[in-house]
Amino acid sequence: MTNIEQNNFKSPFYTCFSCRSIHTNLQDLLFVEENSAKGFCKEECIEDFYRPLLKHYEKLEETLRINFHLEDETVLLGISEEEAMARLIAAPDEIWRLTNDLSEEIYSYIKVINRAFYIVLCTSYKNEPSYIFLTTKTNEQKMLDAFRIGEKVSVEVSVSRDLEEVIERKKSEILARLLEVSVFDEFSEDIPMDQYILYHDLVGPTMEDADEIYEYKDKHGDLLVTYTKSFKRNEEAIFYLVICLKDDSLSLKNLSNEIDSMTSDDERLQNSMTIFPIFSFPTRLGSVYKEFKQGKLLSGHLSN
Repeated sequence: MTNIEQNNFKSPFYTCFSCRSIHTNLQDLLFVEENSAKGFCKEECIEDFYRPLLKHYEKLEETLRINFHLEDETVLLGISEEEAMARLIAAPDEIWRLTNDLSEEIYSYIKVINRAFYIVLCTSYKNEPSYIFLTTKTNEQKMLDAFRIGEKVSVEVSVSRDLEEVIERKKSEILARLLEVSVFDEFSEDIPMDQYILYHDLVGPTMEDADEIYEYKDKHGDLLVTYTKSFKRNEEAIFYLVICLKDDSLSLKNLSNEIDSMTSDDERLQNSMTIFPIFSFPTRLGSVYKEFKQGKLLSGHLSN
């Protein structure tokens, strides 16, 4: 666009929402909210605009902790703040959205890490946390519930066709192994496979509060993670197992062939933390339970 074309009433222009500077190119502006006209010419303007809100949310958390007597709560994630953030961005367990009467949205992202709750209060852009107002962690359910704001948003994980094929293959291999390790006459006493769907509600509790978590490489070199937990269902003690695939495994990289040499270290870290549940099942049999407890114990303790 020439200077003559720019200097007339018919030419569009855009205003920084913070410093109010005028820009003729929309690409000059930065956005941190989905479906919002708030654009900023530089990061300093973003910080200046949202600083009062940031202080507001920090004060709210401080008040909540005083009310709940959690001012001195000690929470151990067992990992760095950077890794916790990478895990949350890659695979949040819960996303909540609060919308006001002006259609402005605030998001709460929640991730369970080593039985603690890691929480990020933020705006969202392109389905990811954008401007972060607050990060916190807690062991307390009442504190967690305070961040379940507005409506719950479904968590979507995009899976490539190659990855879908890998997951299906793993599922078939695990099912074949389950049949193989179960003694035939003993297996008849176990929970029938056509009833597995009745226990599907145990997937979440098992992954969020596992008794034990194991990690191992299968024969293809892919990294599998097994979550185990014991339950009492209909006055009967059972074990529930959730077997997941970590997408940082070698064969997946070779299959998808999508690793770009320009990918940043942060993006690789986020990708490496993605967990895909591929098969879950209940069992009454200690022999079946023990067979799938293999590899390195990541969390929990060896139980009888």
